[in-house]
Amino acid sequence: MILKEPFFNKENSITITNNLLLELIKESLAKDIDFSFQATGSSMYPFIRDNDTITVSSLKRIRLVTGDVVAFVKDNNNLIVHRIIGQKGNSYITKGDNCSASDGFIEITNILGKIIAVKRNNKNIKLGLGPEKLFISFFINKFPKPVLSIFWKLIPSFIKHY
Repeated sequence: MILKEPFFNKENSITITNNLLLELIKESLAKDIDFSFQATGSSMYPFIRDNDTITVSSLKRIRLVTGDVVAFVKDNNNLIVHRIIGQKGNSYITKGDNCSASDGFIEITNILGKIIAVKRNNKNIKLGLGPEKLFISFFINKFPKPVLSIFWKLIPSFIKHY
């Protein structure tokens, strides 16, 4: 793939469309090359925040389990990064840590890869990707957003010390 006339923003980084980002991720993962990009949005707050750098890895060497955070495509090529909260056959139920409702069933064919790293201000954020991911997936699946909002307010100060 050749990028013609990339557009640079004031931070001297390339701004690309969602479709081009998806194409780059798919091409990289097909070659078993991890792909990093900047997250946008708040659906995974407080574990993944707006402007965090996240790295997605191919599913070729990874078995997905409840609690894993995955990148997938849904509805008109929208790239979404959410946590697995359940599984049925070859489909997974995902939900953002800061969302009221699940995404419903996501076919394995729509899952691009697993998030293996999160960086914030050039520091690795490990909380949310280790063994505690099972607790988090249970918690976000069982409690309504108002309860989660209270809990998530306590997490940022804990993450700073993790």
